[in-house]
Amino acid sequence: MGKSKNNKKPMHPENGWTEEASMSAAGVREDETYDQNEEAPDSHIYDVCIVGAGPHGLSVLSALHSQDAALTEAQRKIRRPKNSRAGKSLSVCVVDVSGVWLSNWNRNFTALDIKWLRSPLLAHPDANDAAALLEYAEREQRLDEIREVDLSCSCLAGQVDLEVGLYSLPSSALFYDFCQELSTKLTHDFVSGRVDSVDRDSNGSSYTITFTNDVPALRSRQIVYARGVVGGPQIPLPFCTSFDDRKNILHTTECDRFEEIVEDDTVLVIGGGLSAAQAALLAVSKGAKETILCSRRPLTTRQFDVPLNWVNPRENRGCRYEFFGLPDEEKTKWVSKVRGGGSIPKDYMHRLVAAEQAGRLKLVVGEVESCEVVPTGGLCVKSSGQSIYTTRVVLATGSTPHGVSDSLCTSLAKKFSLPMEGGYPVLSDGLQWGSENFYVTGALALLRLGPDASNLMGARRGAQLCASELGTFEELHNQGSVFSNRYNALMIDSEC
Repeated sequence: MGKSKNNKKPMHPENGWTEEASMSAAGVREDETYDQNEEAPDSHIYDVCIVGAGPHGLSVLSALHSQDAALTEAQRKIRRPKNSRAGKSLSVCVVDVSGVWLSNWNRNFTALDIKWLRSPLLAHPDANDAAALLEYAEREQRLDEIREVDLSCSCLAGQVDLEVGLYSLPSSALFYDFCQELSTKLTHDFVSGRVDSVDRDSNGSSYTITFTNDVPALRSRQIVYARGVVGGPQIPLPFCTSFDDRKNILHTTECDRFEEIVEDDTVLVIGGGLSAAQAALLAVSKGAKETILCSRRPLTTRQFDVPLNWVNPRENRGCRYEFFGLPDEEKTKWVSKVRGGGSIPKDYMHRLVAAEQAGRLKLVVGEVESCEVVPTGGLCVKSSGQSIYTTRVVLATGSTPHGVSDSLCTSLAKKFSLPMEGGYPVLSDGLQWGSENFYVTGALALLRLGPDASNLMGARRGAQLCASELGTFEELHNQGSVFSNRYNALMIDSEC
């Protein structure tokens, strides 16, 4: 396992990856090898290291590259350098244990047989153009992989983005292929490894990152922790003891275990959100003898995982203003209230109702009280006084929604005395964590990004905030007084 350069995927041992090849790809000659515990030579210091190769990490990489691309020639001439590297492209490495982009994302979507994204077309990692995914579909003649959503009677009515189709939904395959192509256009090195520790170098201006596997340590001036879902599975109390056995109970985060569902199974799915609907429909499609979906409250429909006013450009500024006005200690409860628990898009609800009408699915509303193993080897789950006998339970109960269960987040907070609140990093407006050159985006940036921190809309916004702090130039300084000519700030020479 090792590092790849020039946008090539890293080679793996089974494909002929050797220690010598690993050092070569990492840019280290045989006579320059160094121990993981030693500082790497100065020539191998990256400007930015992105930890995480999911949509959030790719969004950050794209935003970093888009800064120079978006500048006009006039802006290039007057930009104020941050350091001696100004004028050069940032050197960026991406770290992920999988060794490829969107590995976990693709595995989860494949396991649950998810054909369509819940997020709209405009929510994607390309920072240059909100319409990039739509343009990709047109160029590749894959417009049939875009599903229209009727939002004409919603608060989004009249929005230009709605009129041109940017609130339509892309297929999972279209989105994945788009991201793979985007990654090949963005210069970076890819390190296939799991981060073990981060230590400040003696020079005080960079960090050494070591790995749990035998990948050489690397150094970087700045580190971005970019993850979507964090933490381990949330296990409801009645299943905590039984879950240790693992024989009859699985969680939707364990996508590799969905193959255990067989035709003779009676499958009980616990949960009321999209993952629960997907798991129930998967069990139905696999021919389970009986499938039961049990939720604490009646299933509710909502197109996106946040209210539409958070998606609507005309209203989301007000939503964020209210959010930012809260003290950090109140934000997690506020976000939970806004998100309102699990919800299901209309198309999934239609499929659930159709399966129920066909006698292949049973929808139950109730609070799970207990779970016991029965002599026949199955399970007896009591929900609101009703006994449900099942051979397999699928928990679609989400993940622990904070950084306490994330080992790297906890380690960094402890080692560098970084501020936390309610299990989340306390970040600056630019997503910087404390006084260190650490930046956080994704689910862990909830205290600054709000309810959509973990989804694709939040990924795009978080990446732009990170890039504004990590780029090769500072804010453009104006020539003369902006007040004498208000167009100076827009880099326009006159009012004509």
